[in-house]
Amino acid sequence: MQSKLSGQHHQTYQSIFRHPISHNIEWRALLAMFNELGDVVEESNGKFKFTRNGQTITLHPQGKEIEIEEVMHIRHFLDGSAKPSPEASNPPQDLIVVIDHAGARIYRHGAEDKQPIHIEPIDPSGHDQQVHNSMGRSGKSEGPYRTQFYENVISKLEGADRILMVGDGHGSSSEIEHLVELMKERHPDLIKKIIGEETMDLSHTTEPEIHAKALEVFTRPLIPA
Repeated sequence: MQSKLSGQHHQTYQSIFRHPISHNIEWRALLAMFNELGDVVEESNGKFKFTRNGQTITLHPQGKEIEIEEVMHIRHFLDGSAKPSPEASNPPQDLIVVIDHAGARIYRHGAEDKQPIHIEPIDPSGHDQQVHNSMGRSGKSEGPYRTQFYENVISKLEGADRILMVGDGHGSSSEIEHLVELMKERHPDLIKKIIGEETMDLSHTTEPEIHAKALEVFTRPLIPA
């Protein structure tokens, strides 16, 4: 990253790593260099938060020039943030499974693309239509066709770090139970990825409300077992 800097920014970078330590590096020059290397945010308390490759340092400029101790702090940060951290390059794969009698939607929490993966029950006749029984619901929870539907949902969950299950509040929440039972039987490793099961009235719930609920669940503090 240093080699991409030019002119005054390159000189500032070299001054930070100079031996003996330079005594005349100005905050103004440092912040200008940070703007070239990453993201700088000025906070209301006069501090600056600089983020580079997923790592962050907070600085509080006082006076015109940077104190020697602060130069050492900045040097260690720049050295350690030269490459992306594993967390920055591999963000958690958090999935939201919204399931009821009509089918399932799978969202990737935090992704820029909010479009879900849609999975519908299989039509035994071979057509791409939903299977309905006399109650107006899609198929029966038991049987090979419904099982295949659950398997199709499960196949889209491979690689997930955390899974939130969201079911309907009008009698269809049992879809979660059937899905989880199949996971316990055939995919036990995925069970450990489920961090919550929520019930919502999906007929009157918007996608932003689903994502808001997911944010609440995924940011809850972990409670030791």
